[in-house]
Amino acid sequence: MRFVNSRSRPFDGPGMCLGILVLLCLVDLPGCSEPRPDSRASGGVTSAFPISWRAPLDGGTPRDSNRILRLGPGVFRILARAEEGRSPLTHAVSRMDLLCVNEAPEEQKVTLLVNLSGDGGRTNFNENHFGEMPLRDFVYVQAPGRAWRRVDGRTSGWECALSFAAAPGETRLGLSPWYTYGDYLRFMGRLADSPNFRKTPVGLSDGGRETWELRITDPSAPPDRKRRIFWHAREHAYESFSSYAMEGLVEFLLSDEAAEFRKRFDITLHPMTNVDGVASGYEYRGGYDYPEPRRTATAKLTWGAVDRLRPHLVVSWHNWIAPRAVDVLFFTDEEGGKPSRRAWDLFTQRFPSPRGVGHRWSNETDPLRHNWFGRTLSDDNVHQYARKHYGSQVWGWEMPWWGRDAGDPTENARKHGADFGRAFLSVQTLLEAPQERDSPAQPLVEVNLGQAHQFFARGTCRVLNPARDAAVVGEFASPSGKKRLIEGVYEGEKGWRLAFLPDEEGDWTYLLRGEGVEYLVRGRLRCIKAP
Repeated sequence: MRFVNSRSRPFDGPGMCLGILVLLCLVDLPGCSEPRPDSRASGGVTSAFPISWRAPLDGGTPRDSNRILRLGPGVFRILARAEEGRSPLTHAVSRMDLLCVNEAPEEQKVTLLVNLSGDGGRTNFNENHFGEMPLRDFVYVQAPGRAWRRVDGRTSGWECALSFAAAPGETRLGLSPWYTYGDYLRFMGRLADSPNFRKTPVGLSDGGRETWELRITDPSAPPDRKRRIFWHAREHAYESFSSYAMEGLVEFLLSDEAAEFRKRFDITLHPMTNVDGVASGYEYRGGYDYPEPRRTATAKLTWGAVDRLRPHLVVSWHNWIAPRAVDVLFFTDEEGGKPSRRAWDLFTQRFPSPRGVGHRWSNETDPLRHNWFGRTLSDDNVHQYARKHYGSQVWGWEMPWWGRDAGDPTENARKHGADFGRAFLSVQTLLEAPQERDSPAQPLVEVNLGQAHQFFARGTCRVLNPARDAAVVGEFASPSGKKRLIEGVYEGEKGWRLAFLPDEEGDWTYLLRGEGVEYLVRGRLRCIKAP
């Protein structure tokens, strides 16, 4: 048998068996036996082994039953893989959709060793923030009739060890909560045409699967005054959060609250761009545009929509497993021919603070890194293609499930989809009104070295629970160029208090900005020696 260590070098020998025993002891497992050729977990169920595994036809992975090994009573190793056979990803495998079948009348303890090395082919163990294999210590399970919940474990090398109680019947298991091609078709079936909404089948994938296009706008408003938006999700097959977020977005766009937005925007959505990849259990872009961009039917449908719509804005949603505590907002904005962070500041004031779920905005002190203005563009990426040929402004959101999985994770994702739509369309409206773009600088503040200065901030909250979902953050730049980030303390009706202690003499610049609350001020702070 062939095993893989944490450095991705395959090896054989008795040392690996000792490693398995150590890991099993760490998680209080009942024991370990060397897998035999007939130890596949999908074999016949007996009273001694009431647990078996099945990969569903719609999205299941791994599909090869030989990749699920029984190590002992209720103990299994799962060798996760990219079902498409090849992948450009180097970090740990990101998709695993399996059914744990319990034939017993009572719950059964199940212990898993989930190997995410892709048979030793993955090389980014922890080299950058997309690796983070030491933090890939969890899976999600859904018992019959229950919401998805996260199960935490611990990692050793490329494996995650964990245990859960499998209820009688079929328990879903995944690296993320599932959203299948069947779920997509059921969602399409629930949507009925109305004066503000139309759904259209735009073509079939290479696998013969339906791709639907949704259009939401107010037909009574003059079309030449509207901005056209092309909005899509699920290019990457494992990114299920974006599919649930799409459901919440559509519900919001069709609500009374969005009536004014429907007058100003003509919105076209492709809720599941990669239908073949999702249904076939693929991990990433296989089934859509990989390995040869624009050759598949689904890619042609996406590029064709861009050519047909010539959108003013293109919005794409993604999500990941690691990094698990970082959100990214990418955007396009400029002022005076130069990249600007203005749109990023406006959006983050109107979207629930990621700090409420233990996250932060990536590169929050340098959001220009995610600004698409002035980028070199290619025809092989649909977003770059749209910007290059039609001047489309590219926007998007990348987020993890982690932290948004309390209660019912799927309902949380739907809510965040609506939150994004509300904030995004509000910002586009604000950007058309230059007089509302910025706030005046604050008077100079003088502070003695070693003395803290207290800032107080109040603004219009855009969230129902400001103690959890709103924040005020201070970005401070010292005279020598060092940057510091300070988070304010929420004090109820008083707003936020932020204490800053300068440690360098001279003139500091600062930006106090809200997350989930409308607040943005700039100023200077002069630090002087105490008399």
